[in-house]
Amino acid sequence: MTRAHRKRQSRRGFVFPVVVLLTFVATMMLSMAYLRHNAQARIVTRQLAEYRRHHEMFGIRAILTQWLSKNFDSLRTLATEPNKRGEPDYGFILPSDVKVRMSVADGQGALLMDTTAIPDNQRETYEAILARVPRSNPIALRRVGPPGLSVNTAPRVVLEALLEERGEDLADKIIRRRADKPLEFDDLEAILRRQAGLSDDLRTRILEIVTFEPTLWRLDIIATDEQGDRRFQMLLEGPSAQMRVHEWAEVSPAAAIADENPQEAGTDSDTSDDDEQSTADSTDRRRQSRQGNPSP
Repeated sequence: MTRAHRKRQSRRGFVFPVVVLLTFVATMMLSMAYLRHNAQARIVTRQLAEYRRHHEMFGIRAILTQWLSKNFDSLRTLATEPNKRGEPDYGFILPSDVKVRMSVADGQGALLMDTTAIPDNQRETYEAILARVPRSNPIALRRVGPPGLSVNTAPRVVLEALLEERGEDLADKIIRRRADKPLEFDDLEAILRRQAGLSDDLRTRILEIVTFEPTLWRLDIIATDEQGDRRFQMLLEGPSAQMRVHEWAEVSPAAAIADENPQEAGTDSDTSDDDEQSTADSTDRRRQSRQGNPSP
């Protein structure tokens, strides 16, 4: 074999790994460009979705605000109307072909976390009740609104916290009575009078912190299109001449599930095995579901 022939073979052996290396580098660059393009496309898609959602929320709010300006005084009736069978209280379709359904619920069934607005003569009792409710419970606490606790929509965990002892028994009695019709002052006073071991002073203090005429309302809104359901929530306070929107936001799927199951979500107490109590709890859950109530 001549020297020239050996040199040509050596050059061919050197070219092959160079070609492999260049192919590898080109493949990596193309892959990185492809991944970067996909990442940018996802960012643009997300930004467009957020832009669309932003305008959807404001469109829904604008229409609801207009509807509320004419129908605010009917919120109490809508929130307590029996046998609603899941029908929305109001509905409309946006220009983007999004179908919107809205239901009204009493928003005052939870305890107000900030006690600074509570009158001095009620604050100690209120804070004692608040301390008996787990802070992680989403249906038992709220951040806004008047301090009065709506006894007709308060979840079991809040009713049990009204008393340091025998709270479960009191909650059973209230739930059983309000399943038939909304409680009034005389109804709750009669229940408290028959509660064993309850002093006149404590009974008076409990009656002072509850309300039977809520002014805080929760609107549960569902927007539906080909992409599925999106849930929004509005908390507003009256009277109509001074309507004030406290909160307006899209709620997470977890929050929506808790809203649909107020008695199960975040309730630490055990369920009684007694048939009568189970029936009463089931009836109360159905009634709260019709009202859209869990108090947040």
